[in-house]
Amino acid sequence: MLHSQISLKSNIRYIIFGLFLALAFSLHDLNHNFNLAYADTKDDLAKKIQDNKAALDALEKEIRDYNSKIVNTKEEGNTLKQAISVLEGRKKNLNLEIDAASIKIKNTQYEILDTESKIQVSENKLTTFKSGLENIIREINYSNQNNSFLFNITNDRGISEYIDDLNNISVYKNSVNDSLDNVKTLKSGLEINKKLQENKYAELNDHKEELSDKKKLVEQNKKESDILLKETKSKEDIYKKQLADRKKIKQDLEKETLDFESKLKAIVDTSLLPKSGTGILAYPVKKVNITQYFGNTAFSTKNSQIYNGSGHNGIDFAVPVGTPLYAAADGVVVGVADSDLACRGASYGKWTMIRHNNGLTTLYAHMSSFGVSEGQSVLAGQKIGLSGNTGYSTGPHLHFTVYASQAVRVAGPTEYRSKSCGTYMVIPIAPRNAYLNPLSYF
Repeated sequence: MLHSQISLKSNIRYIIFGLFLALAFSLHDLNHNFNLAYADTKDDLAKKIQDNKAALDALEKEIRDYNSKIVNTKEEGNTLKQAISVLEGRKKNLNLEIDAASIKIKNTQYEILDTESKIQVSENKLTTFKSGLENIIREINYSNQNNSFLFNITNDRGISEYIDDLNNISVYKNSVNDSLDNVKTLKSGLEINKKLQENKYAELNDHKEELSDKKKLVEQNKKESDILLKETKSKEDIYKKQLADRKKIKQDLEKETLDFESKLKAIVDTSLLPKSGTGILAYPVKKVNITQYFGNTAFSTKNSQIYNGSGHNGIDFAVPVGTPLYAAADGVVVGVADSDLACRGASYGKWTMIRHNNGLTTLYAHMSSFGVSEGQSVLAGQKIGLSGNTGYSTGPHLHFTVYASQAVRVAGPTEYRSKSCGTYMVIPIAPRNAYLNPLSYF
């Protein structure tokens, strides 16, 4: 009986020790097999990503070179040849941006595959750890239950064996604690990789949206080229007459609007406006390059026939066609329209207006496409569309105006009829004292 008790305890020790060895070898084999299986894939993904990055760097340099030439341009095509050249150059640049977006998509997909592999190996390790630890803990509990304390303390040999068992169990428990620490580390790494994967999926969606936007702009560019060639019949004299007519209509419309707004009476309660210099608004573009400021700027003074001496009612950001535009603060979209539909090339073109929760309303003009609709709530920094060159614009840019919300509104579809255009215009209207300097709120 005594011999069988001792033999049982020894067997239990050997079983527990064997389980630890099995766990260690399992983890070693798991790591070894994964490294063999994943090494080629990992190296292949790394090479593809590196090759694509080299191609992407070359494309982005070419795009930057093109943008640097046109981003500060405030002169429109004075000849038909120049106008066609601008459109062709823009098309070429858009196609470069499409290629760049495609590479970004591929690289992000490769990075997602790499992260998924890391997640898989972490989950496999965790499964192996958990299974092994469950077996070990089960055997330790069984050992404790089957060791008779009374037997061990009444037998000299049993006391010695019992002390050995306690020491062994202490070692086993230390090993269990070490294994649990490894599990915690693995879980932490797994959570980091899963978060990274979520970010990569969001990045992938952004790149796909960018690709879709650029493709739409290429189609839009083609339509503009077709209209230009059709209307001018490829004749220089017709184009120059169109250019002169457009400038005249712009001047007349500007004077009409100024006269109309001058008759509007509104007392702007300054107590309802945020304090200047508080950073209440965020910039509507990521790369800030202001080419014309608010008020009587050098450009508006030099071109007084266009601004009718009233000065510039906002600020201009130099951005290439297709640049994402962002809401300057939380708010509600109160206007989305395209003045070119009523009077092409004479006003804001595609524009969006947002009424914010801080007493201010912002206008984004000369857009190429819309990303929001009237009545929609938006958050600060939310993409609301893409910049463009629509309406009366001497070059690709964003015209950004800030109003006192209490005094600005959108003229309805049958409210404001332009004499110079001969049509009703859906445009923002406000008394002159409702126009605010945007730089006071950034």
